[in-house]
Amino acid sequence: MDNIIYKRLFDVLVLHEYYLTNGDGTSLFDSNLNKADFLLQRFAKSAPSIADSLLYKLPPSVQKIFTNYHLHLVGNYSGFSILQKVVDETLPDGTIVYKPLVKLPDDVNILVQLSLKNNLLTAITNTRINSAMPAIYYFTNQDILTTRKMPSLSTGIPLFDTTYLYEQGELYADAQNKIFQFDTTSPIPVNGAGYANTRDQLIVPLQFTYQFSKQDVVTNALFELMDSSGKTVRSYQFASDVALQKITINFNNNQTANAAPLVEDIILLSSDTVVANAVYSLQVTVNNSKTLLHKLMFFEAADLPGTCWAVVNIKPVINDSSFCLYNADGTIKYTKKPDGTASNVPVFEIRLKSRIIYWRYINDRAAKLKADGSNVFLNKEGTSLVSKKPRAASCMPTLFKAADNSFHYLPNPLQDENIKVEGRKIYTDILVPESKLFPIDTS
Repeated sequence: MDNIIYKRLFDVLVLHEYYLTNGDGTSLFDSNLNKADFLLQRFAKSAPSIADSLLYKLPPSVQKIFTNYHLHLVGNYSGFSILQKVVDETLPDGTIVYKPLVKLPDDVNILVQLSLKNNLLTAITNTRINSAMPAIYYFTNQDILTTRKMPSLSTGIPLFDTTYLYEQGELYADAQNKIFQFDTTSPIPVNGAGYANTRDQLIVPLQFTYQFSKQDVVTNALFELMDSSGKTVRSYQFASDVALQKITINFNNNQTANAAPLVEDIILLSSDTVVANAVYSLQVTVNNSKTLLHKLMFFEAADLPGTCWAVVNIKPVINDSSFCLYNADGTIKYTKKPDGTASNVPVFEIRLKSRIIYWRYINDRAAKLKADGSNVFLNKEGTSLVSKKPRAASCMPTLFKAADNSFHYLPNPLQDENIKVEGRKIYTDILVPESKLFPIDTS
């Protein structure tokens, strides 16, 4: 059968602001730029990309699926593609369509694991530094927790919560559904939508360590795990005369002597899981008063090495046809017209904001920097000068923009991994010599 070939079934673009920011501070997320052209130009210039930080792998639970259904995973400059072996067929009007050699079942899970090559993404991605659980990202085309909007694989960004302790840069939406990044000084408006956020961090192993907030001074904690129907399937009680900082829980077992016997196994995310049934709620009641609620999903520890940063799950058929992989007749969405034009395959997106950080300039000889009252970019803090607003991490040097739209250069951080958390602010320190830009205060 000479007409058996591989064709792209779908693409996933991993779009990280860190790699997609221009020198003037604008990014691919700020405008209606053609994504394909933008990425092609970056590729042609050999600009750094997400491929420098991520590996794409198949968890053991889905390797057989890829073999049986003739799928192939290919990493690229800006994400990955899934190819499927197909047979071409020419319709009476000359259109060429492609039928899979073996069509995927509608509800199978196509799982791809995103693993870290280095620690860079941990430092420069807009995510919490202090989290209660070591949860990793879960991106999917299926509606879990909230509806998805094509092409984003993320949940909706949560509304602002007055009871929640936000970290610098954390995303939230206001009552008009406008998106902001949290900052202790003032909210920072965000262009675009569909960004990865705390709701997407769902996946945990069966055993992990839960970390309490120091502000809560926890001496008593009740953990109740509820399944998708709301039934409590695990319960753990902890008490101490001193404040509890961390608790390690193995959800394979009950840890308290008086706990009821286990009545069912935990559902693990795998290639044949009905995903809605795999979403659990963990309710944590501290000091018999404050209640914290977490959504989570469990994954096999063997399938979740320490370098795993995210799991992508694409279902072939869901209610929203724009997210589906096949046409109604079972052909893939790529077709070729008689005039040579082609219809594209589904292109899904994972949109990641950069961490926003205050740039702190420190004299390289520990001298006191002089504050210039006319400086519109920097404020005096102790012996240092600090950017008035936090700045998004970027692999490209970025300029400061003045109110008159003019651009000005100040030294950029040398290493994006070097961040410091002080109170509720995140800094990166930049050593500078004495100069006209950074005079010494001799008073």
